Amino acid sequence: MEKKKLAILIPGRLRFSKLNLEFIKNIFSDFDYHFFITTWDNEPESNLNLFKEHYNPKIIEYIKPLEKENYKERVVYHPKNETFYRKILIKPVTGTFNMFYSIQKSFENFEKFTKEKKIEYDYVCRFRPDIKLLKDTINLNYIL
Repeated sequence: MEKKKLAILIPGRLRFSKLNLEFIKNIFSDFDYHFFITTWDNEPESNLNLFKEHYNPKIIEYIKPLEKENYKERVVYHPKNETFYRKILIKPVTGTFNMFYSIQKSFENFEKFTKEKKIEYDYVCRFRPDIKLLKDTINLNYIL
């Protein structure tokens, strides 16, 4: 039986350790899987090289984080605490906007790649490579 094709999108910072490299291979072993990376333009080269060495990603796209001015006026704060939120919580808001921005760009880059190459995947998932489950294996076919 032919393996289902799985696209694994990794947006944002490449956080992982060598311990996770084998784990990642194990959980996706039932699939013909390919990685698609959309990361920040300041990602450490050592992270990219390690990831390329183990996974040979189909694409690596670099993006710049959003500037606060591009989104800070879109945030709606509770009127009672607006001053507090604007002064204290801008850092978490910055991270949240950039996280969703990198996810959006990741899907856009994947869609562009598949249209240009005329490739279809059975499944697409967003994945954080720094996550390791308590079990060394998981049956993704059961979940999907």
